[in-house]
Amino acid sequence: MRALAGVRYLKKKYINTCNGVVLLAGAAKSKHPTCVLWNPAVADDDREVAVPCPSKGFCRILGLGYGPRSKTYKLLLWRRWRLDCEPPKKRYSTELLVYTLGGAAQEQPRSLMVFPARMSGAIIPESLYLDGTIYLLHDCTTSAVIAFDVDDETVATIDMPGERDPDWPWHARSKLMEMSGRLCVATNHGHNRAALWLVTAHRRWEQRCVLGDERDVDDNEEDNGPSADRGMMAGVWDCDGVLAMYLDFRIGDYDKLCLYRVPNGEMFKAELPRDLTPEMEDFALCWGYKPTLVSPGSIVGDELGQDESRRDQMADIMEPLKLANEKDKRKGHEDTLFTVCFMDFVVRIMRRLPDRMQDVLEMPMLSPGDPGFFFEKASFSRIQHIYLTN
Repeated sequence: MRALAGVRYLKKKYINTCNGVVLLAGAAKSKHPTCVLWNPAVADDDREVAVPCPSKGFCRILGLGYGPRSKTYKLLLWRRWRLDCEPPKKRYSTELLVYTLGGAAQEQPRSLMVFPARMSGAIIPESLYLDGTIYLLHDCTTSAVIAFDVDDETVATIDMPGERDPDWPWHARSKLMEMSGRLCVATNHGHNRAALWLVTAHRRWEQRCVLGDERDVDDNEEDNGPSADRGMMAGVWDCDGVLAMYLDFRIGDYDKLCLYRVPNGEMFKAELPRDLTPEMEDFALCWGYKPTLVSPGSIVGDELGQDESRRDQMADIMEPLKLANEKDKRKGHEDTLFTVCFMDFVVRIMRRLPDRMQDVLEMPMLSPGDPGFFFEKASFSRIQHIYLTN
């Protein structure tokens, strides 16, 4: 297990991963945005990057991408600034910017598009990079996936599928995920239901399964199915025809782990006690991650790397802070161990699918004093199901 600790990582969150390099950046907008590029497969290999931002407004870093034709790495930025108008009115405009890493020192971010008024809401600050494209989730009064082609520097909008639930302020029931090498997302599908979707090569949506009941469920009516009410899909994995889905319920005593047989539409669920599952805010799943030996230093170029050299030369000044950093690392290891154990538990289940699914369904109790961990068949109504091959 590798860990990062130190002042430069404060208030940094996971954004996305590209060619084995993880992007960490602030979730809040800033006049002077910075980010960290980190390759966890290589010991002590990370670089901090300061991104120039236009003097007017604030910026936020949304994603890292690689253009296979141009062989360049680029950062995608979101900018918001106040328009000049008579008080007391306050009007703002937002746009997407692109910044090429490793370029000339004087290079500035370039504008890609100004968001229309109907897309004035904030973008989810966690993106997905796949095959030369950075995908962003915009979920507000209108819901769409924004696709940025790194080589061509073009932006396309993909409307979100599914039926909005008027009782929910958001349409998406997950962050952007990756399954079988494709963009994947869960959305509302009417009242008390959620659907799982995959995008095709032609950027059309295909439904994989539906969670919840076809009927509307009253607040006082018991529902034995894997209800989508208040639940967010934290992760989904295709285990050769069996979908393993982890549902996070922020309200209640349990999360859920669901197993769905794609060929026949059978659904099984297991309730996961709160003391077994980590909080969603405590971890991030790096969708699309593949370990490489790509060096962050080679991405940012020598000019940006000079700042790192200067910091290394002044290391003696920072010597008194080493003890504090080591303390942070130990605390980080302790906090991380709980999440790692839970993820290892989920991985062990997936490794037994599909051939030993019956063994998984008949798993014994976790411990003699535990009420038991077991899967039960869920009442499940399937609207439509399309099997997609890898």
